[in-house]
Amino acid sequence: MFNPKSGKQNNKGSAIITVVISMLFVMTLGAALLFAAYTGYSITLTQQGDKENFYDASSAMDDMRLGVQTLLSSAMSEAYTGILTTYIADSAASNYNPQTTFNSAITQKLLSKAVTINSVSRHYFTSNDGGLTITGYNADAMTTLIDTAAQPYSTVTGSTAAVNSTTSAISLKSLNVEYSSSTGYKSIITSDITITMPYFYACSAATSSINNYAIVANTGITESGSGRHVNGSVFAGSGGLTTSLSGDSLTLENGDLICKGPLTVVDGSAITYDAPSNELWASEITVGAMGTANIPTTLNGNVYVADDLVLNAAANVTLINTYFGFGNSTNDSSQSSSILINGRGTTLNINGLNKLSLAGISFIDTLSQTVVNSVNAPYTAPIPMGESMSIKTDQLAYLVPAECISNYETNPCFFASGDTVPAPTITPSTVLWGTKTLADYIGTPVSGYTYSKCVIQPLYKPFGDGLKIGYVFLVFKDKSYANEYFKDYFAADPTKISQYMSLYLNLSGKADNAIINTAGNTFYTASGGTLALNAASDTIWASGASTQFTGMTSPYAAFVNTTKLATLNAANPPLQFKNAVGDVVALVTNADYAYTGSSPNTVHLIISSGNVTISSPYTGIVIAGGTVAVNNNVTSVLLDTKMLNATCSTDASLKLSDFINNSSQFLGTTTSANDSWNLNSLVFYENWTKK
Repeated sequence: MFNPKSGKQNNKGSAIITVVISMLFVMTLGAALLFAAYTGYSITLTQQGDKENFYDASSAMDDMRLGVQTLLSSAMSEAYTGILTTYIADSAASNYNPQTTFNSAITQKLLSKAVTINSVSRHYFTSNDGGLTITGYNADAMTTLIDTAAQPYSTVTGSTAAVNSTTSAISLKSLNVEYSSSTGYKSIITSDITITMPYFYACSAATSSINNYAIVANTGITESGSGRHVNGSVFAGSGGLTTSLSGDSLTLENGDLICKGPLTVVDGSAITYDAPSNELWASEITVGAMGTANIPTTLNGNVYVADDLVLNAAANVTLINTYFGFGNSTNDSSQSSSILINGRGTTLNINGLNKLSLAGISFIDTLSQTVVNSVNAPYTAPIPMGESMSIKTDQLAYLVPAECISNYETNPCFFASGDTVPAPTITPSTVLWGTKTLADYIGTPVSGYTYSKCVIQPLYKPFGDGLKIGYVFLVFKDKSYANEYFKDYFAADPTKISQYMSLYLNLSGKADNAIINTAGNTFYTASGGTLALNAASDTIWASGASTQFTGMTSPYAAFVNTTKLATLNAANPPLQFKNAVGDVVALVTNADYAYTGSSPNTVHLIISSGNVTISSPYTGIVIAGGTVAVNNNVTSVLLDTKMLNATCSTDASLKLSDFINNSSQFLGTTTSANDSWNLNSLVFYENWTKK
């Protein structure tokens, strides 16, 4: 700056201006940097919020896929069980395609899946061709598959599904999830969810894999001792499973029990089957008196019985979960499933049952009696009853009422030595109760003692010294006629039936909402302790179970190379097989074998062509061509491939795998990748996009 007094340039003022300008520049730069930082931070927050919202939308879509997987899993299980019950019979047809049938059954099960929304039932899947295929889906129902906390922010749209005509795969098209958070962020994900059909394979529970078992006893199992446990699945052949002595008790858990013969609990002993998710199959179950230890026989699982559950005097039985007697013959007592109470002081507890199904009826057994008919000829035909649960065959209910026999004082009636035994004179017009007469139940006359609904059968039992007792039975031609008669008999005088039954049976009430489905009338205790009658059902599902049980042949020959086993010298000690580190892991013998605990505790497989006795605690699998005596605890263990390569300690040329028919069965694996029911592989995304 120029100074007029001195005539010189003065630069002091410019320095101040420069400083001011510099400060203004720095401040502007700082503000710009601060704004840039703020803008970046805001962008980061926006990106983070958008990303979080996207993750929430993606999670909602994943929830729906998981929900669809769950629906498919349930449908597969239901369809597979249904197909297996008739598979053996159906597969005989030349045009039967199990895969097609399986696919169709899964489709039907998926179409039946529904959820309640605002008190209205809404199906997840829809069909516009009469239910043959899935042609659409319900977006509102799909929304319920999303986690509850995310549902308020989720909007699901879409409705169309397509089916691949070749593979039957179902594609839920353009399933759209819009997720709007409370902070205003929105993400949209659209994808197809494809449901592929699992590969169908039939594999009986009795011939699946060695790893499914603790014991395979080709001919049967006996048990001795108190507090014995078997952990794992068990197969008992035609000899079934029998407790040996009073005071014995056996618990079976964590596996199936398949008895091709009877399950017999002798007096004073008890069996506990504790496997709620597993199955017990038996030809018949007979339970004797409960022992002094007061341990009831308890069957907690899905129990299937071909013939009867028989409770002898002082027996105590508890049934839990489901019980299904599937024998449905109307003329063969050995193939008709019922519950029989055969002695006084018996207890039957059914209040833990979810479902009781008895496809058969009870019979009066004349085969074990010395009886003759009205012409003095032997009579052995069983007499069918109108009950699926019967107490001492309730003969009081199926004898012709005495008032309907004009020349008998009572029924049954005693005849002294020398007396002429008259043929009974029947009066069908006799009123029994209300306005109903005997004729209402036996029908119109045909000839002699034969009527349209019933045959009246006089039977006589000799007592010695010429004494006889005469019975006059109502033998109905159809179980529905017998059911009608007994139902009305009970309704007319339930107190009399209750008093009679109370002499023999302590019966519990059924569980709330329990299903009772029986071919004949059954009983339970209603509120207040009164006896209630559950009327017979019109239809009983039974044939499929019968076919399945028939197909449950012994897995012994399927697992064991019996030809190779037969080459071993039965007089020699069991062959010991050692793994790579020198542990004895298996014993193989062509003779009987007793496990006493002296063998190494690394032994986890015993194969014998004969009988096996377990006298010490054993962890592993027992496979016997004969019987297995369970005199101590048996706990199954999974085997692995290393055992297949175990080498015989006395003959290096022999491997354990030489004595096992199928290594894939040994491991419980399959040879086809299609056999795997992996839900992640069966239900997957296609055409996934984000908006």
